[in-house]
Order: sequence, then C-alpha cells, then structure tokens
Amino acid sequence: MTEAELFEAVLALCQGRNLWAVPVKPERFANRLGASRGFVDLLIVGPGGVLFRELKTDAGTYPGRGLRPAQTIWKYRLQAAGLDWGLWQPKDLASGRIGAELDRLEQPDEYTDEWSLVMARREQDCEGAGKSANLAA
Repeated sequence: MTEAELFEAVLALCQGRNLWAVPVKPERFANRLGASRGFVDLLIVGPGGVLFRELKTDAGTYPGRGLRPAQTIWKYRLQAAGLDWGLWQPKDLASGRIGAELDRLEQPDEYTDEWSLVMARREQDCEGAGKSANLAA
C-alpha cells in the first residue's frame, strides 16, 4: 500500500466517524517559514482531542529509520508540547490500531455539550452558505 492509499483510507475512516481531517503540506511554505519542513502529514480533530500523524509506507522513506531528520525534530517538538504525535503505516490499518485511535478521538471527555454545540453551529453555517457540512475530507 502506498502512502497516498493509506492517506485515502485514513480520510475515509475519519469521515465515517465525523472527525475533521486536515492534510498538511508545509513544504510549500518552508522557504518563507523556515521551521515547517518535516511537519506531520495529517491533523485529525474530534471531540476527544487532536492527533498529529505522520504517514509512511511499511518500508518508511529515510533509509533505515522511517522518518527524515526534520520529521524526527517535529516528532519531539510536538511530544514535548504534550501533543499526540504518532506514525501510522499500512500495517497499523490492517491491525486495527488506526481505527482504535480514531475511536478514542471520537469519544469526548468533559466537553460533550460544547462539542454538540460546535457541531450544530457548523451545520447551520454550512447550510446557510450553501456548502457541504462534511469537512472531514
């Protein structure tokens, strides 16, 4: 499975759970912003939090390591900030690990009422603007 195929599979899982998935392509801005090179491939937001995920084939891309040096730096930056960074590969999709992590993200903690309010407002805003309310893709 290619990284692009894994990406599409993860997006489909997010849509099925009503999670917001945001693909990140910071390399476009790296020359202007400097520190963005190596940032994660995907941000996923749900009532239970935010996931920062790097996607790789099972073989990885950096010889013998999987992550490029700039990606490793971002891994440690995000973890040091207390954020949920992780690496997903096709084997994680097959094992159910990705689905399990998304299931946890779908479950709100103490913010259930606030999440419901946000989702209702999102639906109203999208309907009023004539846009699709499905923002997971």
